[in-house]
Amino acid sequence: MNLGRQGKVKEARQLFDEMPQRDVVSYASMITVYLKHKDLPNAETLFYSMSERNVVSDSAMVHAYAKNRRVDEARKLLQEMPEKNVVTWTAAMVGYAQNGLINEAQHIFDQIPEKNVIVWTAMIRAYVKDSQVDQALELFYKMPERNLYSWNVMIQGCLNDKRVDKALELFNPMPWKNAVSWTTIVTGLARNGLLEMAREYFDQMPNRDPAAWNAMITTYVDEGLAAKADELFDSMPNKETVSWNVMIGGYAKSGLEGEALKCFISMLRSGLRPNQTTLTSVVTSCGGILELLQAHVLVLLLGFDQDTSLNNALVTMYSRCGDINSSLITFENLIVKDVVSWTAIILAYANHGLGNQALQAFAQMLRFGNKPDKITFVGLLSACSHAGLVKKGQKFFESMRYAYGLKPRAEHYCCLVDILGRGKLVDEAMRVVQQMPPEECR
Repeated sequence: MNLGRQGKVKEARQLFDEMPQRDVVSYASMITVYLKHKDLPNAETLFYSMSERNVVSDSAMVHAYAKNRRVDEARKLLQEMPEKNVVTWTAAMVGYAQNGLINEAQHIFDQIPEKNVIVWTAMIRAYVKDSQVDQALELFYKMPERNLYSWNVMIQGCLNDKRVDKALELFNPMPWKNAVSWTTIVTGLARNGLLEMAREYFDQMPNRDPAAWNAMITTYVDEGLAAKADELFDSMPNKETVSWNVMIGGYAKSGLEGEALKCFISMLRSGLRPNQTTLTSVVTSCGGILELLQAHVLVLLLGFDQDTSLNNALVTMYSRCGDINSSLITFENLIVKDVVSWTAIILAYANHGLGNQALQAFAQMLRFGNKPDKITFVGLLSACSHAGLVKKGQKFFESMRYAYGLKPRAEHYCCLVDILGRGKLVDEAMRVVQQMPPEECR
């Protein structure tokens, strides 16, 4: 159903209901639409209303049950199926694997009478995702035939497990390699700290796709090697928005705000349109209120005025530039606020010594159903410190663990000590320091 592919589930169901005759194919299509949009209850109701079923509808439901940890229903339906094909078996196996039910997935794998390369690779991928690389390798070597995807999955698994030698042992003699193979080895080597070797393999690539370029540039950026990243970026033939974002974001994270803004201007001159990620990096690179106002105007002109993460950055940056009023206006104009939005305004109030307003914002946050995180509590405790609210601060600190299941970190302990110190409760402050877990004292 095309409507289902477009996300129009209600319209798809209406069309289904209006069909003069509904056969097993139309039922299976509608069930697939529901499952694609994670609506298992409606899919289940429709499935059990079918007078006759086919292997497509059965396979889809088996996969859905397994994926949703409804193991008994998946197993029962699989046993009841009059016919099973490789799609059915694979659907069940992948469903179990996606939920970490590796033993169940292996049990299904063992039952499949004729395993093709897709089945073998799916089971290997399940082991890799579960960090059981030895088991994955054992299956890989047993495979009667392998395709490119099998090799790439196994190499990625070894690299993720820091088995660089094994990854190279697999990669080097590969009968054929595609861009994914090369990008996997380059990125994996770099993430394992082998930058020079990663660059060697990058230079050997017969055809470098944008993903490989971006992976290598990102690695240099992450390692703080701005000059090398810049050199490689300049030599890149076709720069995409992602590539520019890597450089702009890298400069911003390295504290090279001026370079980030220069890079952004170059991007605009190249004719590429910035996206939310670009603008977030630009906003966080602004060193003063005038630059920030210009960036905000650009956000509005490009139609990102209701992008939550971008506006969260604006709230934070206005506060850092000393303009709490613009922080508040930006926050209030945002329709969809997440926990980061609320935390940003709480921190803004706290950093400007407006403790009571911070606590009022927190109360609003809870009323709107948002659950605070550890950073939210840094703002709250800081607000209590500025406002001299000793008992309130102590209660917030205790509520972290007992009401929200959050383990206090060093910054929370420091805030509590500051609250007690400002309240001239020196003995209590010393007790907090002594009770601080050793791992938080490092």
